[in-house]
Amino acid sequence: MFGYTAAGTRDNTAEKTLNPSNVGTLVKDWSFIAGNAVQTTPAIMNGVIYFGSNDRKLYALNASTGKLIWSYTTGLDVIGSPAVANGVAYVGSNDKKLYALRASTGNCSGRILPVQMLWVP
Repeated sequence: MFGYTAAGTRDNTAEKTLNPSNVGTLVKDWSFIAGNAVQTTPAIMNGVIYFGSNDRKLYALNASTGKLIWSYTTGLDVIGSPAVANGVAYVGSNDKKLYALRASTGNCSGRILPVQMLWVP
């Protein structure tokens, strides 16, 4: 589901940690600048954040430090959110391919599949 709800509102009604009285106490632990806009929702697995960017890359960052672990360049922008399972990071690119990368290294597992991209409003 895109944006947490069917309407894409990103409104998590189960969120009880942040509220108007404590949000002002938040501090930034780290930041990362990608080569272009980031439109994807990140996937987080085993202390690693995976996300795509309009610079054609899938990134893997250390979730605690924000340091780059690896990046992989696809054929076109990565605007779809990645999925991670069984040691493999999957992501689609606007080049109409589905990439399967080793989650630990970003090396291509040999699986780049052509896919039919569908847009569902």
